[in-house]
Amino acid sequence: MLIQAKLSGNARTLAICAGLALANIFSGYDTASAAAVIADQSFLDEFQFGSSMKGAFAALINVGNCIAYLGPLVLMGRWLGRRWTMVTGAFTLMTGASLVAGARNEGMLLGGRVLCGMGVSLCQGTFAAWTSEIAAPEIRGAA
Repeated sequence: MLIQAKLSGNARTLAICAGLALANIFSGYDTASAAAVIADQSFLDEFQFGSSMKGAFAALINVGNCIAYLGPLVLMGRWLGRRWTMVTGAFTLMTGASLVAGARNEGMLLGGRVLCGMGVSLCQGTFAAWTSEIAAPEIRGAA
């Protein structure tokens, strides 16, 4: 049986903000962990990356960020709304992470990194505005 807490008002807003802040922390963790991954000998043995491919692996998440910010983020926010844009971003991120985790070749690995970047940007570019919309007027902008 699923136990579901009934949150409302400020408690609901704070719980949502805490979850979204945690998601934002993981974005930084991904960028930081990429350096450790491309330095790992078993990774290098599996994929035979040269220095340019190491750079591509590290940078492609930022390429995905740019792709999402240049088009899909704005368009999806208008068509789907902020909440569903974040849901789409989460599924894009999960798809990218699945490709990276199960990569059998460089194409899957690098394509997954681009999708991860796009998913992160769809969520990050949306959540600040959405949380301000769902917050009660008395706590908007409060520190």
